[in-house]
Amino acid sequence: MRLSLLWCFALIAFVGCRCDPPGFVDPQLEVSVAKQGTDYTFSFKNCGTKDQLNSIYRIRVMREGPPELAEKNPSHCQLQWTGDGGAMFSSDWKYGEARPGYLLSACSPLQPGQTYDVYVNSDGVLTFTVLANGELRIDEPACQ
Repeated sequence: MRLSLLWCFALIAFVGCRCDPPGFVDPQLEVSVAKQGTDYTFSFKNCGTKDQLNSIYRIRVMREGPPELAEKNPSHCQLQWTGDGGAMFSSDWKYGEARPGYLLSACSPLQPGQTYDVYVNSDGVLTFTVLANGELRIDEPACQ
């Protein structure tokens, strides 16, 4: 009986786990992207409290596709916090830029005419298109 109760508590604890870093709170983010010279810079703000910063533990930039395929499609670019050698950041991020404590992978140049979905932490929060001249069109604002 004692073993069955332990398994039950373990199962409840496992099912309730989101696998976010310990103590992490993920309020809705406002994500914006802007072209600066030849670079694209992403900015992050809290939708509810503009002065409160959000800790960013993962950014995935993916070519647009059906939401159900998001986990199966390889990222176009991904920045993932590893916890080794740096704290999570909450400020701007230049596309393709490595950061201390993060693993950067698969960052191909953004292509004109292509639409991208941006997933920050656990949520898909921005869709944008790179126009033929390199400028951006934001398709879905994050905060409304």
